[in-house]
Parts: sequence; C-alpha cells; structure tokens
Amino acid sequence: MNVNDKNNSMWGLLNKAYQNKNTNSDSISEYSPKNNSTFKAQETTKTESLFNIFNNKSNLYAPSTIQDSFEKSNAMTKIQNFAATFNQNLSELGEAMYNNGIITKEEKMGFDILQKYNPSLNPQQTKNILETSNLSAENLQLLKNLDKKIGAIRYFGRF
Repeated sequence: MNVNDKNNSMWGLLNKAYQNKNTNSDSISEYSPKNNSTFKAQETTKTESLFNIFNNKSNLYAPSTIQDSFEKSNAMTKIQNFAATFNQNLSELGEAMYNNGIITKEEKMGFDILQKYNPSLNPQQTKNILETSNLSAENLQLLKNLDKKIGAIRYFGRF
C-alpha cells in the first residue's frame, strides 16, 4: 500500500469538490444515474430552500394560528383565594384549610402532626423532618403534598 497514492486520490477528490463548488455543481463523484439501474436510482431535483417552505403563503406553518394560554386549575384557584383571605394565626391554618376544602381529613391529621414538631411551619425545618423521619412511603408522600400546599398558601398570602 502506497500512502502517496491515497494522498493523491484525496487531493484529487478535494480539488474536484472545489471546482464543482465554483461551478455550482452538487456532485463530487462520477456517478451519473441511469434509468435501467438495478436499484432504480434517479437523479434528485433541488428542493426549495427551508425559508421558502415556511413562508407565510405556505400551509405548513402559520405563526398567527399558534396561541399560548394558561388556565389555573380549580385547586390553584382555591388556594389563591384562600391565601388572599386568610388573616388568622398560623396555628389555625390547618383547620381553615380543611374547612375550605383545600386539604383532606388525612392531610389535616398530617398537618396537626407536622405543626406539633414544627409550630412555625418553617419550610427548611419541615424538609429536615421529612428527610430524617422513618415514615412509610404513603405518609411521607402525604406530608410532602401537604408541605407543597402550605408553601403555595404562604407564597400567595405573602406570609
């Protein structure tokens, strides 16, 4: 195997590609398709540029028909309304949330336990309690969901 032959072949291929680029030819090989080819290869035609495909006259893409909207869930609306009107002590938060249908009876029991160990309902202290306790997976998930609701109420109520 002669390395110089390979280099000469590569040089020839690159030279041909350069010449074809200057003459706007897309082919750098000597292949010319024939209609009687075994694989039925046919010469391809140039397609429109990508810009022309996605122009305003095209049915493929119409930017004016795309609309983005946000709809609050019923639970989110309920939490926001509750947070805006809650003006009692933090110790009464669990009972008020239960009475307004924000938390279930099981979550209310979880709230009472959480408030016993974390009277200020500090999010960092709640996180530490959840990470270090030996709760079942079900109870842990219940308390995590409860913590998210409390966090949302604190956020929307700004307290």
